[in-house]
Amino acid sequence: MTLTEATNYMAQVYIEEGRLTERRWRKIKRESLIMSILLILVIITPALLILISFLGGNQ
Repeated sequence: MTLTEATNYMAQVYIEEGRLTERRWRKIKRESLIMSILLILVIITPALLILISFLGGNQ
C-alpha cells in the first residue's frame, strides 16, 4: 500500500464516520497537491541552477 492509498483509505473512513466532509477532503487534497508541487520546485530549482553553472563554468 502506497502512502497515497493509505491517505485515501483513511479519508474514506473519516468520511464514513462523519468526521470529514467530501468537500473538505477535496479541498485538502487540492492544497496538498499544490504544496507538493511547490516543494518539488523549491528542491529542483537550486539543483538545476547549480548544475547549469557547473556545466557552464567548465568550458
